[in-house]
Amino acid sequence: MKKTIKNNFFAITISITILFILHSTKETFQEIEEMSFPTSSDGASQAFLYEDHFYVTILSDPIYLLKFSKDNFDIADFLNLESDEVWSSVVYKDAVYLGTDGEPGHIIQVNLTTFKKGIDLVMEENENYLDSIAFDGNHTAYFTTVTSPANVIKVDLETFTRVNATQLRNYSLDPVDSESSYGCGIDTVNKFLYASSDNEPTRIWKVDLENFELVDTLEMEANDIYVDGFIIANKKEPEMTDDLMYVSTWTSPMQIIIINLTDFSRVGLVPISLTNNPEESWRVYFDNETYKAYFPSDRGIPLIVVIQANTSKYIETLQYPNIFGVVESMQLEHANNTTYGYAGLMDNGGVARLNLDNQSDFKNTSLPSFNQTTNIVIDEETQFAYITFFLNANYSLIVNFNLSDFSFARYQKYPNDDPVISSSHLDKENNSTYFLVGSYNFQVYILSLIDDSINHTEILSNSSPITSIFDETNHLLYSVIKFTENSSCSILKITTPDFGIIDKFDFYANTCATISAFDKDRNIGYFIGKGSSGKYNLFQIDLTDLSLLRSLELHESAVTSMVFDSLHNSIYFVEYNITNPNRNETGNYTYFESCPLYIVDLNKFEIFGNILLPDMGVVITSFMGITDNYAYFVKHGYDVHVVKFDTISYSISNIIYISSDAEFAFASAIDRSTGFAYIGTVQSPGRFIKIEVTENFSIKQEFCGLIILIMIFLIFF
Repeated sequence: MKKTIKNNFFAITISITILFILHSTKETFQEIEEMSFPTSSDGASQAFLYEDHFYVTILSDPIYLLKFSKDNFDIADFLNLESDEVWSSVVYKDAVYLGTDGEPGHIIQVNLTTFKKGIDLVMEENENYLDSIAFDGNHTAYFTTVTSPANVIKVDLETFTRVNATQLRNYSLDPVDSESSYGCGIDTVNKFLYASSDNEPTRIWKVDLENFELVDTLEMEANDIYVDGFIIANKKEPEMTDDLMYVSTWTSPMQIIIINLTDFSRVGLVPISLTNNPEESWRVYFDNETYKAYFPSDRGIPLIVVIQANTSKYIETLQYPNIFGVVESMQLEHANNTTYGYAGLMDNGGVARLNLDNQSDFKNTSLPSFNQTTNIVIDEETQFAYITFFLNANYSLIVNFNLSDFSFARYQKYPNDDPVISSSHLDKENNSTYFLVGSYNFQVYILSLIDDSINHTEILSNSSPITSIFDETNHLLYSVIKFTENSSCSILKITTPDFGIIDKFDFYANTCATISAFDKDRNIGYFIGKGSSGKYNLFQIDLTDLSLLRSLELHESAVTSMVFDSLHNSIYFVEYNITNPNRNETGNYTYFESCPLYIVDLNKFEIFGNILLPDMGVVITSFMGITDNYAYFVKHGYDVHVVKFDTISYSISNIIYISSDAEFAFASAIDRSTGFAYIGTVQSPGRFIKIEVTENFSIKQEFCGLIILIMIFLIFF
């Protein structure tokens, strides 16, 4: 008897424990992290050349390093620096070293051959804001800090180590503290470094680089304030018998001050033309071959003041009114007996190549705006996502994104005349990703991406791709195509990877499908589109022979999103609720506060229920969950959030709100192997958002009886 009770107690305990575990599995539904993309309004803070490419750092959030082709200014690559703002840089051997505005400052090493980040060199306490740099031409760089007191930090780039630091402080002039340093320059011949203070008037500090000590301080005149730009011109006999330094001021109008380095004295000002009011110069450039010095204006129209350093004479003010911003940073290069400046632009943002000998000769381009994410497809095995962006009317981008560390991996730009990528699909067996492309001149292409190589195959002319389904098992692509001649629509059955059209299904006249879903177990495609009656229709298509099985007339309201639930053989579709009186006006947009979600029983092929999704406005993108017990609908509009819909109880399970900066969600995808979903937004800047969608294990009703029988058996037998 005791043994039976003990066994029964044990069985009951085990059974209850099993049920408890099944019902208490932790559910997580939350935003994990997000990444913003560059936009055209981000300024370019640093610019430099290396081999055949031109690089700029841009003041986006996060900070990016962009790599451009010198020839055509196409973007070759970009790198998330994961850092504070970058305001100083130097190229040494095959790497660039970038000084940041952190507390403390960091120096970021980027290998320009592999275009990968190396290690960060972190400065010590109070060595903040590395806003200026001087390079000795060998392997030593000197960074100055915007701190009180200011510091100059010596860094060996060969070993990438911090060697030493010295304070820029004259105790007789500054009994308490000196001010920050925003600019510096180096005399590599005589081995002195000069840096400016932020006092009014400015002081110029002189540091002996042999023993790395402050050896002198020059107090400037009353109006000599905000000295930032340094050019050092060593004597060039016979017309130049002294070493001279030219410093520019962050004032309106700008001043260019002459300092004699032989006796360390202020000589006077270079008399420059004030036409068009050149002002606020702080990044300045010296051409050792021609002895010309260039002082860009950092405000107003793009101007560059040019002086002859060996005679201290003003030459001219170059004007570039048609470039996309003022010159913030520039590197000089001689080619074909011409001096060019490769510039990063501030204000509107962009990059430019300026002919400094002929101001009518320039080439510039705006920074790309990663504003609209159009598609996301995930390779669960490799943990990479392929994200497509519609940048503007000129081109689209394909980005290979590493989901493991949430970073960019590779980047592809697609041709200038074919910008719109309507859908994308992964073909693991053929090691390819397919992108269906529609051009503005009504050509349909398929791109196949293998590693870094894009193959381009034309499918049709006088047509546009709308939506598509990919059968990875049978290597077949089903694409809805709209023809421009008669506005009719068809489904094309296309073989891959050779892209041959082998069959076609024609929709009714004046009917076209705009969204689709795939039942891969039954080889059935579902398509929703507007018909000739003005109402939307759901079409059930047998993909084996492209025959219409059934159609269901829906409503007049636009259907904007649809998902297929294989577990319950159901379709969930969302309408844009044009009859909802609860709407709001924001800027030029009208959006509705709720929209209806309808449930279609595919066994009966009828609508059997609907609920109202609160505060959803419009839903463009949605996806099924890990177990098909949940579906997720993403708001396309202000205040993006995700509704989690329980497909068993047909009720809203939960809602998460994405960060307030995320607006107009356009694309989404789920990685069922990890329990993460990803959302791409349409805005400036665009964002790529990661959410966790771990779901409860729910016991199906049909299994409850079986579990009870097992419990009874354990208890009594």
